[in-house]
Amino acid sequence: RDQVLDSKINIESKTEISGYRFSKAWASDQRLFFDLVFSKPYTKVTFLANKKSGKKVKAAFEFDPASGDTLEVTIGISPVDIAGATHNWQLEIGNKSFETIKKEVQESWEKQLEKIVVESNDFDYKTNFYTALYHTMIAPNLYQDVDGRYRGMDLKIHETKDFDYYTVFSLWDTFRAAHPLYTLIEKNRTNDFINTFI
Repeated sequence: RDQVLDSKINIESKTEISGYRFSKAWASDQRLFFDLVFSKPYTKVTFLANKKSGKKVKAAFEFDPASGDTLEVTIGISPVDIAGATHNWQLEIGNKSFETIKKEVQESWEKQLEKIVVESNDFDYKTNFYTALYHTMIAPNLYQDVDGRYRGMDLKIHETKDFDYYTVFSLWDTFRAAHPLYTLIEKNRTNDFINTFI
C-alpha cells in the first residue's frame, strides 16, 4: 500500500551507500533519506533492471563468505537529507558495538516500562500489561535530526531547539486512552506533541 514516488541509491564506497525513498500512503509525500555503512566491503552489487534511481530501485549486495558470517550494518535515517542521516548515525551510534547499542536500548525500554509498576504474582497478567504498555510507546515517533532540523507539514525544512518534533499521531482513536496516559507518564513529551501540532 506504500506507493513509491521516487527512490535512489548512491554507491559511496565498497562499504557505504546512501539514498532516499519518497512514498505515498497514509501521508501524501513521505520522505526518508538514509546513509548505510557495512562492517566489511561487499564484493558485488546487483541492481534490479540496472536502475539506481526511479520508482523500482532494488539492490542485492554480496559479501565474501571467507570474511566470516557476521555482517554489521550501521544506518542513519533522516526526514531532511542524506547529510542529516549521516550526521544522525555518527552522533547517535558512532563507533559503538552492537552489544553496547543492544544494552542501551534494553535499558531505555526498561526505564520506559518501569514508569508503571505492577505488583502481582500472576506472570501472565504482568506480561499482558507490559506488552500493552510497550505498544503505547511505539508511536508517536521522534521525527527530527540530531541538530534539530525537521520536515514540517508544509514539506519545508524547519529547525527547533525548544522542543522535539514528532510524527505518527494516530489520533482517530488514541485520544480515548493513549494520550490521556501520556499526560500522566510522559508529561515532557506531551508538551512536545502539542508544540509539534502548533
